[in-house]
Amino acid sequence: MATSPNPPSPKGATPSGGRTSGGGGGQNRSRNRRRGSGGGSGGSRQQGGRSQSNRGGRPPERSQRPAERPVPLPVSTAPLTGSADVTPAEVARNRQRAVWLAASSGVAPGLIVGIVVGLLTSLLAGLVAAVVVLVAVALAVWRGAPKVALGMVGARVVDEDEEPQLVTLVEGLCATFGLRVPAVAVVEDPVPNACAFGHDPSHATLVFTTGLLDRLGLIELEGVVAHELVHVKRHDTVVSSMAVATLRPVARLTGSDTWLHRALGHGREYRADQLAVAAVRYPPGLHDALAALSDPPAVVEPASVFSPRKLASTRWVWLDPMAEAPSGSAPDGELDAASVRLAALAEY
Repeated sequence: MATSPNPPSPKGATPSGGRTSGGGGGQNRSRNRRRGSGGGSGGSRQQGGRSQSNRGGRPPERSQRPAERPVPLPVSTAPLTGSADVTPAEVARNRQRAVWLAASSGVAPGLIVGIVVGLLTSLLAGLVAAVVVLVAVALAVWRGAPKVALGMVGARVVDEDEEPQLVTLVEGLCATFGLRVPAVAVVEDPVPNACAFGHDPSHATLVFTTGLLDRLGLIELEGVVAHELVHVKRHDTVVSSMAVATLRPVARLTGSDTWLHRALGHGREYRADQLAVAAVRYPPGLHDALAALSDPPAVVEPASVFSPRKLASTRWVWLDPMAEAPSGSAPDGELDAASVRLAALAEY
């Protein structure tokens, strides 16, 4: 009987019969790489620590598992980037909008003072006085607007001892968005809703009503927090602060929120929804939160910030602008209405 040209190697021995020690396995693998994987009858490869012969010149068998490709990280573990992130143009537009709102608040006082000074002294002195008053009023509004806005909605800043779950959730999502952790405030009101104010992402405050905290579960609350953090990252908070502070007299006098909506910009809540669902672990959570918010209490107390008399001053800064109305009563074609956004979020 003919002897096989490549007899099986005994355990612990090299194909030539010598014992392996130290780097023997590495030498075998180097030799096999030099020989190649095809053709030769003596070609062998190491697999799992054992030598396997390739008889008949057949190439070595391929691994049964295909080569693994890198798996992308879940969106909740990496900062927002690319098309799913806030663009510099959005931030620039919001900063410009806020500056114009602050400056507009000083126009009327500046004109009055300028006219009086101009009549008493000279035209040049009146012009200088008007500019000085305009700048002074604008700076005062810029500095004080967030505090005024928080006072208008009755927000009270809380810490981790009072709201541990909420504060922990905010801190975790701030890492996803690449943001400094903002202050967290609560409004004692049974109507579920949320908003955000502040000068910039480093000086922002997230506001949640007690009705929202009582009604939503952790998954839905995560979607709401992500939505408000999008506003922080887009610098929507400074526009909200300036608009609420400067347009409050107009809204109270006319009972209309039209000017407030124009100042804030149409479609910003819709945009915040789209960015928020790209950052959370469970995207349908924001849809479910909006669905819960769209079912308001049967009666809204007159003292509530969501009463018709008060809501005109702040309506379009809230997560659900139609908080006091049934979900089906949104204006036709209103992109920021919860009913329209719910239909869009149903795709996720």
